[in-house]
Amino acid sequence: MDRKSLLKVVVIGVFALGLAIGVSSAEIEATTEKGTTKVTEYGKGYRFDKNGWIYVHIEGEPYERGFQHGYLVASELDEILESLKYLTYWNTGKRWDFFVDAGEKLFVPRIDEEFLGEMKGIAE
Repeated sequence: MDRKSLLKVVVIGVFALGLAIGVSSAEIEATTEKGTTKVTEYGKGYRFDKNGWIYVHIEGEPYERGFQHGYLVASELDEILESLKYLTYWNTGKRWDFFVDAGEKLFVPRIDEEFLGEMKGIAE
């Protein structure tokens, strides 16, 4: 993974912390109905929406957790990324790459390997 992809994940990860997140493993995909709540499963991980909140449960090693997380909330992460690209340019006049480069210099060297593994899983 190149540094810009990794930093995108770092930035998205900061915003994704606002989501209700648990901790799971990736293997199979299934969608089931439990009452009126749609539950999407991926391996040992799953997600469901309730009252406008997204609940995510993931398990496993850092990369596995990240991959499940990325899979289960991919559309929301794509939407956040596109919004951030637009809003950062609108508010600052600086392109997304400026923030990717700055974030790489400021944050990536200080991030624990476990979290970097999880971020790599999300990005892929």
